[in-house]
Amino acid sequence: DEQLDDSDGEQAQPSDEEDGNDEPLEGDLVETNPYENMVDLSADPPDYSPTSWSENHEKLLRSALGGACKRLPNNAEAHFNRGLMHMRMGRADQALKAFDYCRALYKKRIEQYGGNPPQVLLERYATFISHSAQAAHMAARSNMTADERALHLEDLQNDLLGSTQHGVNHPDVWNALGLIHLTEGACEGAKEIFEAVEVSFPDYLDAQNNLALCDLGLGKEQEATLRLQEILLRDKSHIEALCNYGVILMRHDHFEHAVRIFEDATQECGKEGRGVPFAWAGLAVAHAGMGNFEEADAAAKEAEKTANGPERANFSALQTSIFVRKLTTGSPLSIGEFDEGKSPFEVLTHRMRTASRELATPIALVALGNALRLRHEYTSEESGNRSFGAEAAERFVEALEKDGTDAAAWTQLGLLQMGSGEYASARDFNVQACVREDNLVSAWNNLGVTFQLVNNYASAEKAYSKGLSVALDSNPDLPNTETEDSDVDKGGEGAELGALSLLATACIWNNLGNLWRQQGDRFEEAQGAYNKSLLAGGDSAVVFNNLALLYISAGRLEEAEKMVEKALAVDPDFECCISNQLKLTALKEDRRERQREKRTSSTK
Repeated sequence: DEQLDDSDGEQAQPSDEEDGNDEPLEGDLVETNPYENMVDLSADPPDYSPTSWSENHEKLLRSALGGACKRLPNNAEAHFNRGLMHMRMGRADQALKAFDYCRALYKKRIEQYGGNPPQVLLERYATFISHSAQAAHMAARSNMTADERALHLEDLQNDLLGSTQHGVNHPDVWNALGLIHLTEGACEGAKEIFEAVEVSFPDYLDAQNNLALCDLGLGKEQEATLRLQEILLRDKSHIEALCNYGVILMRHDHFEHAVRIFEDATQECGKEGRGVPFAWAGLAVAHAGMGNFEEADAAAKEAEKTANGPERANFSALQTSIFVRKLTTGSPLSIGEFDEGKSPFEVLTHRMRTASRELATPIALVALGNALRLRHEYTSEESGNRSFGAEAAERFVEALEKDGTDAAAWTQLGLLQMGSGEYASARDFNVQACVREDNLVSAWNNLGVTFQLVNNYASAEKAYSKGLSVALDSNPDLPNTETEDSDVDKGGEGAELGALSLLATACIWNNLGNLWRQQGDRFEEAQGAYNKSLLAGGDSAVVFNNLALLYISAGRLEEAEKMVEKALAVDPDFECCISNQLKLTALKEDRRERQREKRTSSTK
């Protein structure tokens, strides 16, 4: 075999002359690629990114796995994957049937090896056991009471521990056992399991993330935060840690930072995969907390789009909740958000009915009740024997029958009664909400309103004071609310917080201003409360109007007129303020008339 040395040889140069002969001459060096005309190569590289999962993909997967299990009845992996498919779709009972068949195949295979089965087989069996236990727990939560599950959980635990008797110390097994305890509320027991996993498998970050959840359940938020930060330093794309860290930030109203965290989660983990819908949902809630309802709506739609079948109803309810916020805040709605000929509230209640039927959970019933309450209060669509208010009350009661500790249900029921003028029962319902969750700012504010409506001013002031104290405890950057003279501060400086916390704080200060104004002898305190409300919530036609009423009661008509002008600049269609402007004009004219009469009388 000869090797050509290009350094010593002469290189043929192309000729500029045309001889009419397209065939190469003997001795010419011809550079050709014999395959260049066989494949049409695109200038752009192909896109191998996965396509979005759809219902058609689920049908194809179900058909393929069903066919595989029929043609390969002794293939444990096929039946295992079929069970995983059913778990993914939320069909726990069907998943258990597939897993029971798979268990028999695994046991038979292990017995064939006698006392020395391959390590790979034992690890696969341990992975199977962990998923089987989770499917059994999923089915138990749907079909059993808490007492019945207690006996069933012992069997699941023995099953998981039995998989380790073959010499396998698989982290997934212990992680599954810890998750079962955590889901049932046994945070202490779950924490012990996850701590053992952390010691034995220091690189198993899922267990460390679940350990942070245990700390949260035990009220150790600082430890949970540090643990999640450590996970993210080691793996910045760990989506569960990103989502949980974002939730902690939102608990303290650091919504802007939470938005960045959830955006990282959606970008790092792609369009599909574990935890992606929750990342989009967290992003939606964070945007809503900042008052960015358009961005929140878009993120909520992505959450619903990327969710699996059983989860999709949850995210559909979230997207509908964003829709509620857009309606009540006056945000613009696109044409595609409601059907032609139907009111937005009609579309809203229809969506929530569908989600409530699919979820059948207390929180879904509360959401449906809230939609019905809003339709009852904001529209005049009721006719005949149909009352959306009465139906809303039924849904709230149904939710409380399922979970009597749900403070949100008690709060919504109180709001419904207030809107109907039933102040005494509204007060009782708000008391129940505060007893069950004493750190719920809205519940204390509503309780103060109901006390104020029944002229119990002392109790109302205490309720408002408690609401502001709760807001301060959860948000140290809020203005201080304690003074030596009163339960509530009359001054202070604002801080840049989440829109929801600022809105709640501004609402309480406005109500306090109304309370002190009604008492007649607390002008300076009322004025300070209204100014604090404006500081927290920004320009508000309602607060400016209330300030105008305060100045009118003090006879300061010029200052009242300025407040009315500010209120109408914010909301030109504010009917109450327009009415007050007319009354103020009449008062000023009456004052001028009295002054003229006084001058005439003194002249005589």
